[in-house]
Formats: sequence, structure tokens, C-alpha cells
Amino acid sequence: MRLTLSTFKNLSLQKRLPLFVCLLLTGAITLFSIISYLSIKKFELKAGEQRLLDLTQQAGNMFSESIREDYTNTRRVIADTIIPAFITKRTELLQKQADSILEQIGHSGSSLYAEILDTNYNPLLSAGDPFYLPDKNSRPHYVKKIMSGDLYGHNDSVFYSLTLPVMEAGKLTGYVTRYRFVKITSKMVLQFSTLAGYGAKLYVANKNNSFCTDLFKPVQYTLPVDQTQADKSYSYKNENGTRMVGAFRFVPDTPWLVALEFPYSVIVQGSSKFLFWLLVLGTILIICGITAAWIIGKNLVRPLNQLTNAVTNLSSGEFAEVPVNRNDEVGKLAQAFNEMTLSLKDAKTKMEEKINEAEHLNTQLRKLSAHQQNIREEERKRIAREMHDELGQLLTGFKMDVQLLKNHLPAGSNERVKEHIQSMTSLVDDAIRFVRRLSSQLREGPLEDLGLIAAIQWYTQEFTRRYNIPVIFNCLHSDISLPPQVKTGLFRICQESLTNIARHSNATRVEINFDIQNNELLLTVKDNGKGFKTSTGARTGSLGLLGMNERAIMVGARLSLHSEIGKGTMIKVAFPINEKEAFI
Repeated sequence: MRLTLSTFKNLSLQKRLPLFVCLLLTGAITLFSIISYLSIKKFELKAGEQRLLDLTQQAGNMFSESIREDYTNTRRVIADTIIPAFITKRTELLQKQADSILEQIGHSGSSLYAEILDTNYNPLLSAGDPFYLPDKNSRPHYVKKIMSGDLYGHNDSVFYSLTLPVMEAGKLTGYVTRYRFVKITSKMVLQFSTLAGYGAKLYVANKNNSFCTDLFKPVQYTLPVDQTQADKSYSYKNENGTRMVGAFRFVPDTPWLVALEFPYSVIVQGSSKFLFWLLVLGTILIICGITAAWIIGKNLVRPLNQLTNAVTNLSSGEFAEVPVNRNDEVGKLAQAFNEMTLSLKDAKTKMEEKINEAEHLNTQLRKLSAHQQNIREEERKRIAREMHDELGQLLTGFKMDVQLLKNHLPAGSNERVKEHIQSMTSLVDDAIRFVRRLSSQLREGPLEDLGLIAAIQWYTQEFTRRYNIPVIFNCLHSDISLPPQVKTGLFRICQESLTNIARHSNATRVEINFDIQNNELLLTVKDNGKGFKTSTGARTGSLGLLGMNERAIMVGARLSLHSEIGKGTMIKVAFPINEKEAFI
């Protein structure tokens, strides 16, 4: 069967799966290759680490055997009774004989200097060149079971010492110290390079990190791991950023340690070559996969693009149908999309009608709320007038009657009666003051008499007096011209804000700013209280905040709220105003 473009377009997705399986096989082969590479790399790294440990052990044993041989040779030379006898008797003949022995061990081979010391390490006799000796504070002392002293350097040379006890009749009489030069020949270097391989670095250092050498000259090197990691491999990056793998161990019978390091790239170079060929094979497979994907995508992307454009237009509110010209799964998807588009179009029409209806109801509710608010304000004013005129007059008349009764009491009246009359007078005065204050609050006396700015300033003073919370009121204007409803709304918002602060915030300071900027009247109430999360529904949905927001909307203002836990709360009201017509 000849596969043409037209027949390919009518194939089902199920028949196209073999092509996708080809890509999946390509991925599986690549995954298998990567896993193989990682396995080889892991094995190679493990083998390299074991080789490091073996080489480090061989190097440590080599140094230990060399020191042990020097120690044994020196012990054999000084085994004669001449040196113990010299330390004890110190005759001229014994001195000459001891000097001969020191000349023998102080100038032989790589030895530079030898000396005889008493038990307090004071020199008695020496032979050789003292130029290469360490300073007095670094002179070696005998340590049991330790055959050599610390390494030390002079110019570009490396030296060490051997200190042996001198015994006579089982008693310690002194010491013999022999200083030797670490001499590395080109043959030894060649043997080490052959044994260790390219890029290897060998370091010998004192355990106390006082000195280190690469066996050619002193070097600056610090063990990158703790000394408890002896006989274990480690990995780190050196000062050049090169990753190194190494191991170290202590040299037996010495205060030294030997460390051997390789570049990480040298250890895994075999797996790196494998990775190169893996990349070559992977590139070929990727090219094949891209070719197959292009053939498949060319057929699938075209109708999918049509669907994508239709969905984009749908998100913009355009309900356009896509053409259906195929019978496979993509064609069925296009047909289902067209049916969904018709359903969404019908649902959108119904939703727009409900939204318009809801907006109309919301407008009516706001008007009703504003009307009820105006009725409440008028009722408050009426009650305030009634309290001021009727109840105030009754209390004043009652006070006058009490005063008249007090004035007509006989001179010898009961003192207790006088005290009761005086108490009644005080109670009446308190009642009159209470009625006046309540009447003023109900009818917004300062707002009607003094204006918005003066009323807010008066209320902040009353708030401070009542709750003992300082309020700072910042305003650069004496008064502004606003409609009565706007004045009332802003004043009530300020009242409600301060009430909420007193009830909930635990604030110790409140700041109110009243200003006009960019044709907007800005009223800001800020406290330093405990604050709250504005995302918490229970808090943002409180009746006090909702009431302030409704008041702002009714007078044409915008109310915003910002609060953080521990940083206080800020309420900001912005009302559009004409700056040229606002001031009086």
C-alpha cells in the first residue's frame, strides 16, 4: 500500500503510535547508554580509589623501611661501648674514639651532621656541618617507638633526624642524633611515575602540619581532610578549581604522613572516552528522532494550531468555529470544540443578563443603604435635639429645685440631709454633662459647628482622653468645602477607625494625616498595633471594615486597607476633589 500525504492525514492516532514508539526506543537506548556510562564511571572511580589506597600504603611502607634501615645501621655503629663510656667518663682518648664514630655516621651517604647529647639534650660532641641544623627550639627529642624526628627544610632542601638512646648497663646515659638529607634521584622519580601514573602528586608531611614536601623541595600543602580519615579516600577542589581525589596514611615508626593525589579527570578518563562515543551515537539518534518528529508534527500541528487560535479567540470573547475536514481523533476534537463553543456562547449571554441584573440590584441596595444612612443621621439629630431641649431642660429645672430646697433649709437642719442634697446636686450636674456630650456625639455638634477638620481634631482629643492613646493629627489646612454627606461620611470613617484601634489593635500611638494631592482628598489613619493578615476572611469581612467601605462608596471615595502582623494597620480614604474650589 502506497502511503501518500492524503492517506496519512486520514490515519488514526492509534496507527501513528509505531512512529512514536520509534522515538521512545531512541530515548530508551539513550537512557540505557547513560546508565551504562554512570555504571562504568562508578566502577572506574572505585577502582581508582582502591589503587590510591594501595599506592599510599606502598609509599608509606617504603618510607618506613628506609627509616628503619637507617635506624638499624646507626644502632649498629653506636653499639660499641665507646660512646656510653665517653658520655660517662669523657676522657680525651674516649673523646677521640667517639669523634671517629661521629665522623663515620655524620658524613656517610646523605648524612650531614651527628652529635652526642646528655640526658638533658645538651650537646657533648658533634661532627659534620651544622649549617643545615634546625633552630634550637625545633631540635628533636627522643620518643619511644618513634625512629625519626619531624621533617624540616633549609632553602630548597629537605632534612630529617634520627635520635637513638644510649644505654649502659640498662640505664639511659644520653642520646645520639643523626641528621640526614632527603635525596631523590631521577631514577626514583621515573619509578614513581611508572608506578603511580600521569598527574599523580606525592606529599610527605609532619603529622602536626608544621612542614610538607613533595620530596624535591618544601611546599605549601595542608591536608584537606581531618586526620581521622587516614587510610580512606577523599575528594576536594584545589586552589585552581581542579577536582582532586586522594588518600593518606601515617608512616609507621615516624611522626610523618604520606598523601597521594590524582586529578579526578585522570581517574575517570576511560569513562570520559566512553561518554564521547555515547554523545556521537546519541547525536545520530537525535537526528533520526527529529526527522521522524518533523514528519509527524507536520500533520498534527496544522489542525491543532487551528484549535489553538480558536481557543485564543474564545478567551477574547470571539466564538468562532473551526473547520472539520477529517474523520480521525483530531476531527472529532474539532467537532466537540464547536459544540462547546455554541454552549459557551449561550451561557455567556445568560451570564451577562444575570450580571446586569445583579449590578442593577447592587445599585438599588446601595441607594437604599445610603437612604437608610441618611435616615439614621437625621434620627440621631432629632434624638439629640430632644435630649438637649427636653431632657436638658428637665434636668436643669430639677437642679434649680434642689438648689432652692437647699437654700430654704433651716439653719439647724440635719447635716445628713444637707449631704444628700449636695450629692443630688452633683448627680444632676453629671447627668447634664452626660446629656450634653451624648447629644453632641449624636448630632455631630463639632462637625456642624466647626467643620470637618476641627471636628476630627476635637474627636482625637476626646479619644486620647478616654482611651489614653496619643493621636497625632497632621493637617496643613484650616477647613475645606465639602458636601454635608461627604463630611459626615469621612468623619464617621475616622470615628470607626479609632474605635477599631481601641478595641482590637493594642496600639500605643495613632497618626492621622489629612491632605490634598493630585485633586484627591486623602485621609489616612495609621496605628502601631499588632496588625493582622488582610487575607484572613474573618478579619477582612468584619462589620466595622465593611461599614467603612460602604460609607466610602456612598460618598464616591475609595477605601484601602494595609496591615501586617506586628507592624500595625493603615486605612486610607481617597475622595476626588477640585483643589481650586475646595479651600475656603
